[in-house]
Amino acid sequence: MVSEDRFDIFATAPGPATDDEMRPMLQTLLLERFQMKVHRETREMTAYLLLPGKGAAKVKPSAPFSQPGFDRGPNGETTFRHFGISRLTFLLTRRMDHPVLDQTGLIGFYDYTVDLTGLSEFSGPPNPDPNAPSIFSAIQHDLGLKLELRKPQPIDVLVIDAVNKVPTEN
Repeated sequence: MVSEDRFDIFATAPGPATDDEMRPMLQTLLLERFQMKVHRETREMTAYLLLPGKGAAKVKPSAPFSQPGFDRGPNGETTFRHFGISRLTFLLTRRMDHPVLDQTGLIGFYDYTVDLTGLSEFSGPPNPDPNAPSIFSAIQHDLGLKLELRKPQPIDVLVIDAVNKVPTEN
């Protein structure tokens, strides 16, 4: 069953935290507030692989302690700052028909610009601009990487067994 219910969650960490530190805190919050019962399993799924291209990737290591974020330019390009490639694959997974797996080997945080006009908005209509570059050509041209569809890959998934649709209070 697919649900379109969405929630805004506002939470404060006890102090500065990395994505790797925030992830378990957010999971605990969701499990407690929604009384979620979950388990993990590996499933074979068709997926896109984000792979190294022929030359060096067109990404620049970001300055230490820089603020993460992104800006959309007037011509459809999006500039990401202090943004890991794994976060880009998460963004792509939410907007494409199959999961996207990072197999670039690029670890850390980078600054880069990519034209996303050929990628439809999450749960929105397809991009109306027929001249927009496909996400496949934009990834190759702008980032020096390649995005390829591959037949079933083992992918770890989180399966929600039960959830209360009304969260508990603080």
